[in-house]
Amino acid sequence: MDSGLATAMESGRSIATHPGSTLAFVQVFTLRGETALPSYGDRYWKDCQGNDETFGKHKWDKQGACINTLSAECCSGYSSGELVDYFRITVDSFKTLEPYKFLQTDPGGLLVFIMPSSTKNYTSTAIQNALTAAHGFRVTI
Repeated sequence: MDSGLATAMESGRSIATHPGSTLAFVQVFTLRGETALPSYGDRYWKDCQGNDETFGKHKWDKQGACINTLSAECCSGYSSGELVDYFRITVDSFKTLEPYKFLQTDPGGLLVFIMPSSTKNYTSTAIQNALTAAHGFRVTI
């Protein structure tokens, strides 16, 4: 496997396995020398049905195409790595939002107590109310 295969996959817009290969979605990151993003995604970019790789592929196929419209001269050191760029920008933006903080406390200081858990479930209404309080307007989840 080489970076040419990763480029072919990216330029084809869909990251489904390249015909004739077994290259997985996460391997594109490895071929581009990016190991931190997949590790971060394993922890924070979760699929509600438990198939995280399919979720990442879906996000790229659905929204990643937008980054392909950027001019190469707009990105310093650009080297045809749209998939990695898209997820790096997405993760960097996510890190500025502090979503867990939004779910734990509203602006008035009232604790909402919505915490990541493998044993407790929260209703979508409770999550939506916490996010609405934090943002100051109704949010869609």
